[in-house]
Amino acid sequence: MQYKNLIIAGFFTAIIKALFGLALWIYLLNRILPTHLSHSAGIFRSKTNIIWWALILGSLAFASLITYVIAKAKTTSIKEAALIGGIIGFLVTLAVDSTMYAQVNLFGRTFIGIDVIGSLVITSIMGATIGWVLTKKKML
Repeated sequence: MQYKNLIIAGFFTAIIKALFGLALWIYLLNRILPTHLSHSAGIFRSKTNIIWWALILGSLAFASLITYVIAKAKTTSIKEAALIGGIIGFLVTLAVDSTMYAQVNLFGRTFIGIDVIGSLVITSIMGATIGWVLTKKKML
């Protein structure tokens, strides 16, 4: 396994995750979430108060996880990489959201559905990107 290529794939994918994730959350925050959140006003940071280092770190960590699993699976196509990315995103988001829903009075089931589906789409795109980069680097 060539770690340099994995780092490159993870880096590009982290950028995609940050951009798509931020776009999804801005949309959700402005259009959908206000009607599906509990009485927790002010819980989300405004667009101007986002803590960028934490967003970048989270994106890099998630992209690294997906990159590692795709590389270990030795997938043979971009389509398979997208499928693996989507499955990981679906399961991780479902696990985190369900656990949070059980313990915190923050959001409802509609939010979980939107978040899980949004994550499925974003992580499928991430997986496809990883597959593309690794295919170009002849690692898949």
